This record gives sequence, C-alpha cells and structure tokens, in this order.
Amino acid sequence: MKLRNSLYKIEAEEILSTNDARVDFVLLPDCPIYRAHFPYQPITPGVCIIQLIKEMAEGIKDTSLNVTAVKNAKFLQPLEPMGTLLSVSLHFDRIDREMDPIKFAIKAEIKDSKTTYAKISLQATCA
Repeated sequence: MKLRNSLYKIEAEEILSTNDARVDFVLLPDCPIYRAHFPYQPITPGVCIIQLIKEMAEGIKDTSLNVTAVKNAKFLQPLEPMGTLLSVSLHFDRIDREMDPIKFAIKAEIKDSKTTYAKISLQATCA
C-alpha cells in the first residue's frame, strides 16, 4: 500500500550527493490511519514510518525497493500529524556482493527544526 498523498505529502526533494538526500514533507491529518491510531491523539504507527522511508528512498533512487531487514529503529518522539514541515535525511551505502541483487543500507532520520522523531536503519534490495 502506497502512503504518499494519503499519509504524507512531499514538499521538496534534494539530492545532496550520490549517497545523501533530503525529503521535506508534511503528514496529512485526514488520513484514515489516524482514525484508528488514535482518534483523540493521532500518532503515526512505526510500520507507516518505515514504509514512508522506503517510498522516499524509492523516489530518490528511482527504483522499486524491497526492505529485507530493519537493522535499527529508534522512535524518539511520537510523530503526530500537526501540519509541521518535517524532513527525512537519507544516507545510502551500496552493499556489493557477488551473485546478490543490488543491495543498499539506508540510514534515515526524521526531524523538524527542533526535534528528532526517529532514526532508522534498513537494508533493501532493488525489486
């Protein structure tokens, strides 16, 4: 399930180097996910945060990715849909192994101007 334009909307993308990028986005409070999680205090579920990072990485790399491992996931503050501009910093390291599909280690950090909400490390292969 794609979450772009239902859970979040991208405001800007910037490729900083061959290994680094930043995506600015806002969470959309009318997303049905927030009615279930939770109606009076909406919080973005961790699985949705991981999917959001995957989708943004796919956009930067211009390819479909399959997440093969979540190496580390630190949810430091609840990520609420407040209309605040947020950013995801993405760092890609290519993992080269013979006879494997192209594999990336992806480090992501979600923050706004004051707060870091999550730090996540994934491994993904090109689909």
